[in-house]
Amino acid sequence: MSLQSLDKDPNSVLDFLVDWFAWLQVSEVITDHIVTITGSVVEDSSDHDNSTVTVWLSGGEVGEFTLVTVRVTTNQGRTEDKSFRLVIKER
Repeated sequence: MSLQSLDKDPNSVLDFLVDWFAWLQVSEVITDHIVTITGSVVEDSSDHDNSTVTVWLSGGEVGEFTLVTVRVTTNQGRTEDKSFRLVIKER
């Protein structure tokens, strides 16, 4: 599976939605999440509901490739990671 790449301006503050609905089993919900970022992009905040995590990101240096990984834990004790790449460029 290829890693999704998204563009982000270094001056923008944007929300990124990571969806686990298709991966979750019946009656399974997200109970915790952790966001890990490589590079100069900053996690301003993050929150989850039963099947998604929303991460608010700011900053970054032009020309930088930043990897964002969101790890969830569920009420059934399962853990899974999803990652995406941000390409920092002026818009």
